[in-house]
Formats: sequence, C-alpha cells, structure tokens
Amino acid sequence: MGLLRYWNLVEQRNGSVVLRRAALLLFAKNALRWHPNNRVRIRRVLGNEPGYGQHLRSQERELLGPVAGLLADVRLVLHDLLERESRQEQLFSTSTLLPEDAVDECLVNAVVHRNYAIEGQAVEILLFPDRVEFKSPGRLLDPLTLEDLRAQKGVCMCRATR
Repeated sequence: MGLLRYWNLVEQRNGSVVLRRAALLLFAKNALRWHPNNRVRIRRVLGNEPGYGQHLRSQERELLGPVAGLLADVRLVLHDLLERESRQEQLFSTSTLLPEDAVDECLVNAVVHRNYAIEGQAVEILLFPDRVEFKSPGRLLDPLTLEDLRAQKGVCMCRATR
C-alpha cells in the first residue's frame, strides 16, 4: 500500500482508501471499463498518406489492455514490424529501421503522456515506408510551446495537477 501511496495511485475518500483512475488503467484486468480507448493502434500505411473510408491505404492492428501489459505487447509487435521492413529493403539484413531505444521512448511517451480526459481517441502509430509517426491524444500543456521543445527548454508538469 505504501508504494501505491508514494506513486499517488490511491487516495482517501469518505474514510476509505480507493484506487485512483491511473491505478486502474495501469493494472486492472478490464482496463477498457475505466477508459474506453486504453488502446494503441498500429497502422502500416501503404504509400505516403493513410487515406480514409473507401480510400483507406493502411492495414491496422489494435492492442488493448492495462498500460503495464500494453506497453510490452505493443513493443513486441512494433519491433517485429520494423525489423521485417528492413529485411524487405536490405536483403540479408536483420537490422531495424530505427534504434530500438528511440522507438521505445516514443511509445512510452505517447502512452504515458496522452491526455486521458480525451476518451474518443486511441494512441496511433503510423508506419510509413520512410518514417514512423506517433500520435497521442491531447495537446502540449500550457505554457509549453513547440518552440520551447525545439530549443530543448521545458518544465516538469503533470496533467493531473492542472
């Protein structure tokens, strides 16, 4: 219980200790009960644009579950897809297109820093022939701007306290 308190995953309510939503998203067997889009969509884009509707030019795979297991599952699928991509382009090579550490960092950032108040969107990873894009629901927290990020300036902030 001490570790859950330290991580701010429990709180006192009406004389009882209750789990916060973050604890449920991290560890609950049915995480979708607590957030309907606690999922990651991986889309392999066939061309330069994903398209929509009748013009859909992508193949999609969706993974869902508690964040603790979701990150591991997505990581395995993503690294496998990126490795196969390099084999198609470079015969006899088994290297990945991107450094695994960089892909892992982008994945963790997309899942952990998404705005969980937005329930209508999932984290998306788009695999283009020449790049990988991570899309995470939400915007930068005020007062942070894109210029701040480019200049590598920032502030440590938490959505939960805003």
